[in-house]
Amino acid sequence: QARMAGEVDAEAALLAIIARYQRRVPELQGQPSVYADLASALQRLGRTPDAACSICMDEMHLGEGVIVLETCLHAYHSECLEQFWRTRGYGGVTTTNCPMCQP
Repeated sequence: QARMAGEVDAEAALLAIIARYQRRVPELQGQPSVYADLASALQRLGRTPDAACSICMDEMHLGEGVIVLETCLHAYHSECLEQFWRTRGYGGVTTTNCPMCQP
């Protein structure tokens, strides 16, 4: 089915949210990782789950140390993205401001 510009797949977005908070919430850290499911969802959408971080341009692999933003499904090294947010005054990890989607 065709998607409108800017529309994000609900399953992939939900998996991105779970993966993001699974790293941060101690009660979720013992649960099975959702990264394999997230990678499959991204591949179904024609997205490459393992690529280069658009901030530092270094190679990255979907898993620990990578954040996929649920609003757009762009992925970054968590350290790069958190530094980006800090330097722009966006606050902590609760933001969904994307470096690639900014106006």
